[in-house]
Amino acid sequence: ADTLSSYLDREYGPWLITNRKDGKATLARLRACFIKDMGSKKLSEITPWLVEKWRSNRLKVGRQPTTVNRDIGALKAALARAVEWGLVVSSKDL
Repeated sequence: ADTLSSYLDREYGPWLITNRKDGKATLARLRACFIKDMGSKKLSEITPWLVEKWRSNRLKVGRQPTTVNRDIGALKAALARAVEWGLVVSSKDL
């Protein structure tokens, strides 16, 4: 499976820019928020627990809850698309 970073570069990013009016901004948000902490993780390694730890850390450093939730929403959409495209198996499917 691909890492988050390569998935954003190769599959999701190009699709997002082509199919969503705010695609470039969403892709920039995903890169800015998640590449440092999760970019090298395989898509299958990004668990709800990992995202929850990321969320707690963001809130601790003073990010607004609405901003953090919006960031996570963008990540969830990207991961849901990976499941839809058969690039990763959803844990719900196991």
